[in-house]
Amino acid sequence: MRRESNRHQLAAMWCWVALALWLTASPAMAQDLEPRRWTHQPIGTHSTVLAFAAQDSTIFFNPMIGITDGTANVNSWLFRYGYAFEWFGKTARVDGILPYLSGTWQGLVDGEPGRRSINKGGDPWLRVSLNLYGAPALGREAVADYFAEHPTRTTVGVSLGVSLPLGAYDSGELINVGRNRLALRPQIGMLHTRGSWSFELTGSVFVFGDNTDFLESTTLSQRPIYALQGHVTRNFDGGFWLGTGVAYAAGGEVDIDRTRIRYEVDNLLWNLVGGYQISSRQSVVFSWQQGRTQTDVGIDFDSWLLSWIYAWGS
Repeated sequence: MRRESNRHQLAAMWCWVALALWLTASPAMAQDLEPRRWTHQPIGTHSTVLAFAAQDSTIFFNPMIGITDGTANVNSWLFRYGYAFEWFGKTARVDGILPYLSGTWQGLVDGEPGRRSINKGGDPWLRVSLNLYGAPALGREAVADYFAEHPTRTTVGVSLGVSLPLGAYDSGELINVGRNRLALRPQIGMLHTRGSWSFELTGSVFVFGDNTDFLESTTLSQRPIYALQGHVTRNFDGGFWLGTGVAYAAGGEVDIDRTRIRYEVDNLLWNLVGGYQISSRQSVVFSWQQGRTQTDVGIDFDSWLLSWIYAWGS
């Protein structure tokens, strides 16, 4: 009986770890592809974003634990607010994201079907960004003049994001949309614009707090994840723009009660994205994204995201 109990406990640990990777790859969570991340915005600009994302995932478990045919089908509704302001003569921005997730996870555990459905709020994100170079604090009309006078320009920025453990979490359940731990995400990036073309590179580090109320009252710890993403976008006449991007993330080894679990993140992501400016205040963005694990244990996913953006201010 003890061997069987230990086997299922290890299976539960592996299952959570793989699902944690899925949540990391979700558009609502940490690892994402975000073009135009360091765009020079006029100070005093407010923006709201309403977005819907759909994601289908295949989950690969360690074959020794007896879980097969793992899948996840998750829809996410996102609300995002941003505000650009002046900070020591530079352009800064604060953003907040509230996600709501509705999904089903299923698979075979020792040949028996298992399933869990969740319709609850996920962990909110807050982020502060500062453009250190190439983005002086200017109003809307002054920014337009600056772009006309500098068709070739470079912007360098930094940011700090924080994920707050306020999403739905039940320590008695294996699968949750909340993660019950604090996460920090420092970033540094560069955007180079040359006429209608833009080239962007962003490096990120994800630093995690401990989940001290993990399954069966254990403590889950995770080492940092390191990620790099790059984008190329092009503006067209008529308010259209198109882009593509690629990202890679690695690290994130997991300990449970200080016992190392043989798992780490090794993900490759890519996307295609396009946007259209409906009016001076409104625009829409559509993005298709794929992610593939580079190891035998992890997540492969396909997702798409549709966003409506409304901006206002001086």
